[in-house]
Amino acid sequence: MKKVEQTLLKKESEETWELHNNALHFIVKWASEDNAWQLEGFEQHIKALKKSIVSSLRSDRSKLSGTAIELLRVLAELMGEKYQPLHEIFGPTLIVLFGKSNKIVRQRSLQAYKAAIQSAKVPRAIPRLTVSFKSTPSTNKLGRQAIIECLECLLEVNDGASIDQHHVLVKEAIDSARNDSSIEVRTTANTCLGILKNKSSKMAER
Repeated sequence: MKKVEQTLLKKESEETWELHNNALHFIVKWASEDNAWQLEGFEQHIKALKKSIVSSLRSDRSKLSGTAIELLRVLAELMGEKYQPLHEIFGPTLIVLFGKSNKIVRQRSLQAYKAAIQSAKVPRAIPRLTVSFKSTPSTNKLGRQAIIECLECLLEVNDGASIDQHHVLVKEAIDSARNDSSIEVRTTANTCLGILKNKSSKMAER
């Protein structure tokens, strides 16, 4: 693992990006086939590589970016609720990728984010997503659609108590989305509202 860390700590360039890609593939294999994610200190290894993984996620080289996204998806599915601290580190970068022009990158990042929601529930992502939706320009239709889809998933998997902690932010984001110019965003927002009404005690108080 030390050799992998040393490789990833090198700046990405034309000469090193394939080495970075291979190193990330190694971590995927190490975690999934050798169950390394269960080892004590595994999370710290990943946290130590934060800068390198984020850089790979943001890379204009779609192959490298795709491998970094795949790493996060696999870790989320393997680690379950233990993945939440890592999602707090890497989730914001995935949100940025939602608005990328590259369709494959967009789809992969959305799949990875949803995997984190399904596996770890990540309730602390609720306020971040609502703020991200409101701060994403209306011209970024793909980004807004991906964010509201993730918010729908969050509302589905989390209980009412977790949702109620952020009720105001959630309701504001949904109200904004229901007035969006995109019919896809509006439709998903209405689904979110239905879930909120069903789960939130604060909605029942109104």
